[in-house]
Amino acid sequence: MHINSFSAPMRILHWLIVVCFMILAYTEIMNMYFFSKEAIMKSFEFSFSALGYQDIPPLDRLFIARLERRDGWMWHYYAGIGFAVLSVVRFAIFTINKDRRYHLLHISLFTIVVTQAVTGYSLWAYPHIYDWQIITRVIHHYSIWALYCVVGIHISHVLWLEIGGKDTGVISRMIGGWRNR
Repeated sequence: MHINSFSAPMRILHWLIVVCFMILAYTEIMNMYFFSKEAIMKSFEFSFSALGYQDIPPLDRLFIARLERRDGWMWHYYAGIGFAVLSVVRFAIFTINKDRRYHLLHISLFTIVVTQAVTGYSLWAYPHIYDWQIITRVIHHYSIWALYCVVGIHISHVLWLEIGGKDTGVISRMIGGWRNR
């Protein structure tokens, strides 16, 4: 059974992966920079003093900051599960179809996604193992940048095919399934 890369199920699968990726990127950026523990703790200096609560201990402030970040990280966690599952399904379809185009890129992407899933889950499930978390965080961080590189290569390649005239219509086929002439 061979499924065309631009068939409706593959396009839907592709765009579901894109949505999960966008949620992951958004929640990562928001939680690392705008809703970081440091940013929330700094906002407490202004907001708590404006409300007249100067005597809240730092440990309680940290607990409140962790509560503030929990929803964002849960979105990140569930989008990560969706991203991993959908990516594995897509890789399995490419493997079943024996699609050798960009085989090395698909294997690289699959390796990165599995690495992110394993390290992300262990960071979420085992926060109490601090020594293990240090290396796990580093691996997860670098695998994120590797994924960004692969996505950048993918987008650049599609644009090169579209603009370079090698395969015009790639974007319209992936979006709507039709080919521009």
